[in-house]
Amino acid sequence: MFYLPVIASAHHLPVCVARSFLGSAFLLTALLSPAYAQEADDAKSSPESDEDGSDRSEEGALNADVQSSADSDRDTLPDRQEESPLSPPLATQPAVSVTKNPAPSSQGPRYRGELDSDRDGISDKIERATGTDPYHHDTDRDGVPDGVEDQNRDGVVDAGESDPRKPGLFTGGYPHIPEPMVFDLVRGLGARKGEAEVNTLMVLSDPTRNPELGWAPEVEWAFADNYAFEVELPMVDRHLHALKAAFQATIPPYSDRFIQGFQLIGEYMLTEQDMETTLLYLAGLRLGKWSMLSMLGARGVTPLTGAEHYQALFNPSLYYDMGEAVTLGLESNLSISVDGSTWESLLIPQVHWQISRRTRLQMGGGVAWNETTTVPVAASRVILE
Repeated sequence: MFYLPVIASAHHLPVCVARSFLGSAFLLTALLSPAYAQEADDAKSSPESDEDGSDRSEEGALNADVQSSADSDRDTLPDRQEESPLSPPLATQPAVSVTKNPAPSSQGPRYRGELDSDRDGISDKIERATGTDPYHHDTDRDGVPDGVEDQNRDGVVDAGESDPRKPGLFTGGYPHIPEPMVFDLVRGLGARKGEAEVNTLMVLSDPTRNPELGWAPEVEWAFADNYAFEVELPMVDRHLHALKAAFQATIPPYSDRFIQGFQLIGEYMLTEQDMETTLLYLAGLRLGKWSMLSMLGARGVTPLTGAEHYQALFNPSLYYDMGEAVTLGLESNLSISVDGSTWESLLIPQVHWQISRRTRLQMGGGVAWNETTTVPVAASRVILE
């Protein structure tokens, strides 16, 4: 608190008090007058004034640059430093974690010095020009950041890239490799932490002579970048047939064309009372609209009684992207015993269709055969993410 010094002697005190009283009365009358109120309202609405109430022409004379200090969206950045002064505060923008995934979004904007409000690696200028959202790192909300779908961050959908304005078909991979319908992956290769899905496979074999419906609901979850886990309940008609769990890992580094990983599967067969353990090497390759996924490994079968036996597995699949939401594929699965006495094979053309942002459908029909029998097969998988 500040105190004013006493400048009047006791002899002149009545005069000073009178003068102070008259001065206060005059000031109060001025503040309450309609003219003063009108002047205050005019000052607030005048385009020549800013938030501090000063006239801009006067501030200009005093070298006070009001426009350079104005902050319309209150994000601590002056309007003159932002392309859009009404953009949300940068602190509220979602960050894209690409620490363990060498996605282009980790490299910043394509052109240095340009504003990138959502930190997806594509500048606001390019996003506005091409129709993506400069304030959300995933415009189509399909789980893949715009800077990953547009790999060179130029705003053009080049060969091998997906359109960040439309929900993509491959929400878990970089590069985008489709999952086979029957022998699927545990999320896509390159899955990011927090990704999850629920899906159900249905396979109808020999529908005309001896129909049998096999179906398997499962839950998949990526508990860390590049690592995922699943649990599955294989059913035959209305009966639980097996208990199954699987673990999958992506092996870094990987590029925009090639990605690899491995899968470990454990399945206990309730009817046969044996345990099957499968280890697979996974390799995905993308060339423009074409892509291929190969699985190569071995399976060991340990029965409750009897000797163990082993099988070699080889599952190559080929895919072609018709568009952002439709992919055609040809899946093949082959298992053969080590001594070559028994084998099983499946060949099934299929269509993958992105129905909505979080819903996919896979459908196909083909043939399954072994050393003694050949039967037709129809299959479908519904996926919710």
